[in-house]
Amino acid sequence: MSKSYFLLLFASTLLFLLGTLDDLVNIKANMKFLVQLLVAFLVASVADVRIVSFYGLFGVEELPTWFSHLFSITVITFFINAYNLIDGIDSLSSSVGMYVLCSFGGVFLLNGAFTDSLIAFSVFGALLGFWFFNKPPAKIFMGDSGTLSMGLILAYFAIKISNIPIDGEGLVSPVFAMVVLAYPVIDTLRVFTKRILKGVSPFTPDRNHIHHLLLELGFSHGKSTLLIVFCSIMLSCVAYALRETPTTAFATLVALILVVANIPSFILKRRKKSKKL
Repeated sequence: MSKSYFLLLFASTLLFLLGTLDDLVNIKANMKFLVQLLVAFLVASVADVRIVSFYGLFGVEELPTWFSHLFSITVITFFINAYNLIDGIDSLSSSVGMYVLCSFGGVFLLNGAFTDSLIAFSVFGALLGFWFFNKPPAKIFMGDSGTLSMGLILAYFAIKISNIPIDGEGLVSPVFAMVVLAYPVIDTLRVFTKRILKGVSPFTPDRNHIHHLLLELGFSHGKSTLLIVFCSIMLSCVAYALRETPTTAFATLVALILVVANIPSFILKRRKKSKKL
């Protein structure tokens, strides 16, 4: 086993144990954050699995080594928390995880990265087995132990995908990797921004997540999850279609994601206004 796979196994196990302890005794947020930084450092700097180039995005190619390490650690830490925060309704975290793993596993196969592909599809199989008990009405839940370790695994694969071709022509697209992970990322940025603007901690729990708003609109847990995964697939298709123009792809997809992400809250506000009238 190469060093990167060994460190991924060690780091994901560490997060699994951290999440288990947190589920049992409620560990302080500062301690969890420090452990997340540690595992991100292990992956990005010790295992050397990091974002090394933007491949033309904003006209930027290869990144300075110090920035590559810092940026990769930040991305990994952020996504661990982002994936943890979407575990709010039945089957959502497992369904999003399966979609991401299936997408990334296919890209690994295309590149002949059979070990990465095998790991991705193996984790997909594990999530599929879990999904049958997590689908509505859920009998079991992922909890922090599952979401923290899965968040690291998905971030690890996303960084690898951002450095390899996504088609037969050899085009590398970090935007594609970002968009496949779009839902956890945009949902977390959205709720963090709203909480900060309200003057409260970004880690304060609330029901402003997109999946909670879909429930408020009358969607079931299953239909909310299906809609989120469907939107993720459509956005990924746009990212793939625009893979030759990274900056245009990024701008287009950010605009689309912002519009799509705010539709549920817009509809709810219109409903509330109409009821007052």
